[in-house]
Amino acid sequence: MHDVTKGTQTGAASLARVGLFYWLIDELIAAQSLARRHHSTLSYTHLRCTMEILDKVELFGERPDLAELWMSGDEKAIWKKLSPARVREQLTREAFDPSKKSYDPLYEYLSQQGTHSTFTALRSRFRARRKHEGGNLGIAFIIGGFNLPSREISILMYCIMLTNLAILKAFAAFHDHLNMEDVCGIVTVVSDNTFQFFYEFMGSIEYSDYDKGPLEILLAAWLEMRRSSPLEPPTETP
Repeated sequence: MHDVTKGTQTGAASLARVGLFYWLIDELIAAQSLARRHHSTLSYTHLRCTMEILDKVELFGERPDLAELWMSGDEKAIWKKLSPARVREQLTREAFDPSKKSYDPLYEYLSQQGTHSTFTALRSRFRARRKHEGGNLGIAFIIGGFNLPSREISILMYCIMLTNLAILKAFAAFHDHLNMEDVCGIVTVVSDNTFQFFYEFMGSIEYSDYDKGPLEILLAAWLEMRRSSPLEPPTETP
């Protein structure tokens, strides 16, 4: 982004995407900082915001007119066309189905675990126990964070994955401001090293000690990211 902002940016879409990428950095910092302090449900909110930022970056590249709408101040029109659900619909990742809560399992998982005030998220914030059979159920609610290593590790790995995705999106969005040969080599190495780290980590953990669901979602999302974001310089138009 340093190289990108050294150059001149023109148009609403360019300004919007540069600003969104810098915003994304703060969201990732907040997510990992909260996870290290055992605030898992709060971290998920920032992770989902990161995904929404990347969706807007992609959409504004395809539809610069929507970047102008986003910056217009017409909040009613903005929400109608650029709410998270509408953005994902316009990216046409799959056919719109109103019965579905989201367009991919990772986004839905982040929504359920923290962004939305769901009972699924609340369950991770209390402990229940019966003192004896047939007795009343005692419930203790946790505030100030709770130590659950599997969640904290998965959140930190989400941060790594979303950072890589952001790099790929920046690579695609600002290729005309970058030395494509150098950047392509750097991005390939970083992406391959991250994939190797995920592969080795997933093969080494003791699943009986972890909630493997989030980690499996993470790996599936990573593979989809690699499939949909080939590391090749854009083809030059003659």
